[in-house]
Amino acid sequence: KMALLPRTAALLTTVTQCRALSQRAGARYLLVDGHNLIYRAFYAMPQLSRSGDRPVGAVMGVANTFLKLALPYSRVVFCLDPKGPGWREELCASYKETRPKMPPELRPQVADAAAVARAFSAAVVCVDGYEADDVIATLAARHRGEGVDVLTGDKDLLQLAAYDGVRILDPQGDPVDAAKKFGVPPGRIGDYLALVGDASDNVAGVRGCGPKSAVALIEAFGDLDAILAGAPDSDAVPKRARAAIAACDGEALRRDRRLVMLREDVPLPPLAFDPFAWDNVLAMADRFEFTTFRRRAEALMRDDGLK
Repeated sequence: KMALLPRTAALLTTVTQCRALSQRAGARYLLVDGHNLIYRAFYAMPQLSRSGDRPVGAVMGVANTFLKLALPYSRVVFCLDPKGPGWREELCASYKETRPKMPPELRPQVADAAAVARAFSAAVVCVDGYEADDVIATLAARHRGEGVDVLTGDKDLLQLAAYDGVRILDPQGDPVDAAKKFGVPPGRIGDYLALVGDASDNVAGVRGCGPKSAVALIEAFGDLDAILAGAPDSDAVPKRARAAIAACDGEALRRDRRLVMLREDVPLPPLAFDPFAWDNVLAMADRFEFTTFRRRAEALMRDDGLK
């Protein structure tokens, strides 16, 4: 079940206060999981439309999130999935095969959501053959020394918490304790997800291996290769977990780990960050007829002595 986006009534925080929060966090970059945010906004917001029956519910949700969370950062990147298959589909033809298609009323809102991001001076990045997760991982690895926050509801991206200088934020902007969420260190989340599987991506995992067994295996052996080598003949883990590993297809499991792991070698285009300008935000609000949003933006400007 998708979590609701922050209530719009909570948006009236001054830019000065936002920047103070950011300085305490020490992050310069905000990397936004674009499609994850768009989908969550689509299901959380009313199905709104504007002139010409243009659907804008998800667009409004994205705009609200940017107004609440993006202002403190000097570098914001809105990362999108490309159209068509990528390297994961080449590795496994059934990857994401069971995922429902994008609702037709959401499809035109993707480009409009990207326009919202640009209005907030974000760079919009989409690289053929690579999911947004890989783009985010590449950027996080490259800029972790400058401080990186990753805004997402995707569990795969929790692996990036293994890096010093990288923090994962949930869709409300709250920090996520990746180790507490799964019971394993962030660097072992890829092994954990390969073991338990991921129905949303059609990753099978190991039959009979649930979260408790996966944690026990990782605690006893470490990574997936060590688990495959040592678990079947070990008394260090429960019998059920030993039997599950002994019966599994090791090569298929290694393939599943590759599917859930993140690439950090995406060939990124040069990123351009335009100076932030409230005029662009207000023009975007006018374009999509977001009258209440515009009033909130103007209130932020007044609080900072800008209007």
